Amino acid sequence: MNQLKSTRASILIPGHGQVQNGWEYVDTLSGLLQSVVDQTIRAVRQGLTLDEAKKRINLEDYRPQLTGENLYRKRAFHDFFVEPAVERGYIEAKFGEERGL
Repeated sequence: MNQLKSTRASILIPGHGQVQNGWEYVDTLSGLLQSVVDQTIRAVRQGLTLDEAKKRINLEDYRPQLTGENLYRKRAFHDFFVEPAVERGYIEAKFGEERGL
């Protein structure tokens, strides 16, 4: 993130979505990803199963910023981001724990 910001760009053109004027969207995505990492590590350390972790991990603070009131986007956020991100984060946290990382 810091390396990206060091470019001092004022206009960002993502791989999809609207052109961004400023860093707010990138900061939101960075916070979202960090939240997945932090929460999945905690879940693994607490000994939760993947299914238990999926029920406990909460990313709802980010949903309104990324989906607005669009019902399709709300569902897509859950199905295409939350589910796979939590699963992958959990697997990586479990892998790290098993190796003492």
